[in-house]
Amino acid sequence: MGHRGEWKVATGVLGPGLMSTGFGRTVLVGMLAAAMTPAVASAAGRAADRGVGCGVGAGPGVAASAFGGDAGSGCGGRLFSQAAPAATGQPDEAQAAAPDTGAPSRPAEDAPGGSRQDKETVFWQSVANSTNPAEFEAYLARWPEGVYAPLARIRLSALRDLLPVRRAGDVFRDCPTCPELVAIPAGYFMMGSPASEEGRFDDEGPQHQVTVGSFALGRYEVTRDEYRAFAEATGHSSSGCWIFDSDEGRAAGDVDASWREPGFAQGSGHPVVCVSWNDAQAYVRWLSRETGESYRLPSESEWEYAARGATTTRWHWGDAPSSQCGHANGADAAAKRSYSDFDETAASCDDGALHTAVVGSYSVNTFGLFDMAGNVWEWVEDCWNQDY
Repeated sequence: MGHRGEWKVATGVLGPGLMSTGFGRTVLVGMLAAAMTPAVASAAGRAADRGVGCGVGAGPGVAASAFGGDAGSGCGGRLFSQAAPAATGQPDEAQAAAPDTGAPSRPAEDAPGGSRQDKETVFWQSVANSTNPAEFEAYLARWPEGVYAPLARIRLSALRDLLPVRRAGDVFRDCPTCPELVAIPAGYFMMGSPASEEGRFDDEGPQHQVTVGSFALGRYEVTRDEYRAFAEATGHSSSGCWIFDSDEGRAAGDVDASWREPGFAQGSGHPVVCVSWNDAQAYVRWLSRETGESYRLPSESEWEYAARGATTTRWHWGDAPSSQCGHANGADAAAKRSYSDFDETAASCDDGALHTAVVGSYSVNTFGLFDMAGNVWEWVEDCWNQDY
């Protein structure tokens, strides 16, 4: 599997470049995530899929591919939010990795001049009325025996009591237009794929054990309706996609394509596509502002951990590509029929969708997540590295 091969339904088995890169998923700190194509991800971000896609050769900010599940669709993803981690009692790696805690960008104790107590007082005054637990945690980390430490612990305890207790498998959302999230338990797994795995790419190894803290991840890929709420509220816009050229049988850039018009028909419940890593970042920042929680894209390891769903097989349903069509939307017989020059490896079955499919149309994995293989490529937070 591996981050570069999790989508083998659309890459190793179905052929690279058959899926769109959509937004993906969000992670809430403790929960939301998204991804794109490892082969095309720039220094700004990487993808959970392989093949032609999302801003190839153009750098961050260029919109993603617009191919569908069979003939391709575009860059998408799912969210990872930073709120209430699953109640596992284990360290929360997602929480620790959160890029924005809401704490002052420059701690007051680092300010030039003044006594230690003066600096402590200035810092305390900057967070005293906060409703963000992370700010009191930052104070206590600096001054565990400080003048205000007893009060900080009282405030921190009270704020934590207000947070909902999430247990692994809980499904929730933070606002009516927010993506639905699933609480993922902490655990560890072997990241990457064994050298003996069929269809494996060289950069999917070497395998190594990774420990992941609890977090919440988008139950589905971010939909057009969910993304539209953000675009209309903020006026955010972008254009330019890689789309599938049926005449050439390959990907081609289209500067006029956008998530509203990706080059093929989509409904409101389809995953949003033709969005860049920068678009995904703008979306998760908006979610954070709207909800008061901390949303971000998932890391590559968080994404693969969630995609595997405690399995060790090629896909969450097993190793047989012949079973693909009941579990994922990828390149299949329909792609071969519709595109005469289609030269990618495709499954002999028909999954019922030529391009993208409505999210949640196929089987769910052990963690309660849909479409972790197939449908669209998904953006992740971190960058692609050649040595995995």
